[in-house]
Amino acid sequence: MDATCALTIFDRSWSSTGAIVAGPAVEVLSSGRWESERKTGPGKEILEEQKAPPSWRPRTLNLSAKRQFKRRNVSQPESPQWYPPPPPPKQGLSTGAIIAIVVAVVVVVIVVGAVIAGAFYSGIQQASNLPPNVVVTNAHSSYYENCGAFGTQTTRWDWSATLVNTGGSGFADVGFDVNGQQVTQNTYYVAASYQTPITDSLTVNACYGSTIPTYNIVLLAERSA
Repeated sequence: MDATCALTIFDRSWSSTGAIVAGPAVEVLSSGRWESERKTGPGKEILEEQKAPPSWRPRTLNLSAKRQFKRRNVSQPESPQWYPPPPPPKQGLSTGAIIAIVVAVVVVVIVVGAVIAGAFYSGIQQASNLPPNVVVTNAHSSYYENCGAFGTQTTRWDWSATLVNTGGSGFADVGFDVNGQQVTQNTYYVAASYQTPITDSLTVNACYGSTIPTYNIVLLAERSA
């Protein structure tokens, strides 16, 4: 934008008769003519139109100021760059530590299993070299008579027992007695350190009447397998 101003300053002014009039005066250029304004008192103004004398031509001071306004590009303030928050620290054991623990547990299980298996096998080997040691326990018996005028005059015996072996594997010979007499026997295989249940049955040609018969299950012999 360019702005040009014309400013005329007088130290004195002329009246309509050409006389110099004292007092402040200001002359400005208006429509090609000079207008003189002089104040004579408060609130009273006298405007006179006249041409300035040649010797008192107004001195015009041309002030030319060229103002240049540079357009400044004002950019929006850059917002701070957003970065995602750091991930929370991992809690617990790392993958490597977990793998190490698993491997250690597997090794311990294998070692313990090998020790137990070795001890068990050793125990079996030792037991196999031992003779059996059998005891008859939990002996039970029952009988059914078929006697009378129209009966077969026989009695059926049923026995049951448990052979407890605390020694090595082998065989046990077991006898079944009625009224102190052996009526039958049988041989059973007994495993090392094992309890073997047994049963047996027999029909005898006897009737006992009002007498209650007795029974017994006895170990006759034992031998290694």
